[in-house]
Amino acid sequence: YISPESFETLFLNFTSFLVIICATFFGADAIVSEFQNRTGYLVFPNPIKRSALFLGKFSASLTAGLIILVLFYVILAALSMLSARGLDDDFLLSFVYSLEFLVAAMAVAYLISSVLKGSTGATVLTFFLFVMILPIVDSVSMFAGVKIGGSLTFAAGALIYVLTDPYPVDESVDYGVFTANMYYPDPVLAHVVMLAYA
Repeated sequence: YISPESFETLFLNFTSFLVIICATFFGADAIVSEFQNRTGYLVFPNPIKRSALFLGKFSASLTAGLIILVLFYVILAALSMLSARGLDDDFLLSFVYSLEFLVAAMAVAYLISSVLKGSTGATVLTFFLFVMILPIVDSVSMFAGVKIGGSLTFAAGALIYVLTDPYPVDESVDYGVFTANMYYPDPVLAHVVMLAYA
């Protein structure tokens, strides 16, 4: 017999990567492509506020990502009901965290898209920022003994840890040569960090 917590945690490890894929494909080249493909010259002269154009594109990107995320959670809930005979108490809270991570990651993708000149560079930078750069910083902090609560990828870890009962606490393991620190995002601070990025 497998508990709903264990079953869902297996699949929720993929959620962060799914959000990163959504932000990369739907947001990374959203603005820069308008200039690169010269479609902006047709759109911008129209009597529409630029903020309306931006919010329209951003909400379209978010909607596409949200559909994928909701589909993933619905399938996971169905599988959990069949295989583990139930859902974890904090399953919906995990969905809220993943939704906040999607909005924050999409906001960062749009920022990168508005700064860079080419869509390829914006796509690559967005992907590697979330897959390699920020996770490396998070990993180094374990050995440096510094908890980086302001890292977006670190805060996003709350979507998995929230299923653990009781919620894990920070701990240090001394290996003689070095000390490894296991840091976990504070559940409340994780909300604040992701909303701040958004």
